[in-house]
Amino acid sequence: ENETKSYFRGCSTGGRQALEAAMRFPTDYDGIIAGAPATGMIMPHILWSLEAATHPNGNSIFTHNALAVLQGAALLACDDLDGLSDGIIADPESCSFNPMDLQCKAGKSINCLTENQVAAARSLYVGARTSDGRAVTSIGYSMGDEPGWADTYVGPDGGSPSAMETKAKFFRYVAYEQDPDLDLPLDNFSYDFDIDPWRLGTVHYMPAPKGGYNLASFREHGGKLLLYHGWNDETLTPASSLDYFAEQTKILGGQQDVETFFRLFMIPGMRHCGSGPGADAIDFLAAIEAWTEEGDAPERLIAHKIDNSLTSLERWQRFPVDPAMIRFSRPVFPYPDVAMYDGKNSPKAWGSYRRVARP
Repeated sequence: ENETKSYFRGCSTGGRQALEAAMRFPTDYDGIIAGAPATGMIMPHILWSLEAATHPNGNSIFTHNALAVLQGAALLACDDLDGLSDGIIADPESCSFNPMDLQCKAGKSINCLTENQVAAARSLYVGARTSDGRAVTSIGYSMGDEPGWADTYVGPDGGSPSAMETKAKFFRYVAYEQDPDLDLPLDNFSYDFDIDPWRLGTVHYMPAPKGGYNLASFREHGGKLLLYHGWNDETLTPASSLDYFAEQTKILGGQQDVETFFRLFMIPGMRHCGSGPGADAIDFLAAIEAWTEEGDAPERLIAHKIDNSLTSLERWQRFPVDPAMIRFSRPVFPYPDVAMYDGKNSPKAWGSYRRVARP
């Protein structure tokens, strides 16, 4: 029988739309691919990171050099945890590098960080917190691709970073039911991390679906959801996916129940929706089709690093990939499992990695 199936795929804002579709219109799609969703606490995270990464006058605390120093130390501490030193931290959650170790000693100013830069780095790694230390997001940014932060948090010539414009647009066009006077300077707006994240979280712009913000009806309909996020996302915190997955797992009866229809794949070394040092070209469409149409749940995805890889915001990669274009390949396993190098076969071949449960 050739029953027609319908699919939705999106990344970033499209990833948020994918989750909204699953929760709000649970019978519209049989299979959904959601990438790096701009949902939940992403704006609180960006506002927190911006505040941490700028001086009171709005200038950047980080320099390109400081971010390179940070990355070097993070990779030194955690790159080989998966058995291979390759410039990619495979499991940032198990990395325990302390930026305090990089603080400049008296009389030294090269290859070290100022006190302000150390404090900023710690804030960006930990993520937004209330005044009494309650987590707004489970993590901030991952360790291992700190130079990626520069586009958002290092302004030209040390001036105001691009996240300042994101903040301005948020306050002027999104945060209030009635847009404020557009001529008001940014200094007139304040943000209280004790109450505003829950009031202004981006999944709550629309009225809650009838059954609440959960996937129960989508599961009942027989839908399949594949959620993915790059560990090296330099724009949104990977917590937007990690926290959604944790929340839904709790609501829907635990991981064994949830993985029958919903799986999360965290992609090592991938930035926002693609690119970065990691293998980022993955045939998600073949995976969701096999799951939805054949009942073949994805136990492993194969990720390729391709010459001239672009983010999937710029274009979707076509499959199958020309083998001549592939620099290396890696398996990616459903979260929380990770890929460990076997130490003997070619590190460029995906078959040289085994699936390991996080301790």
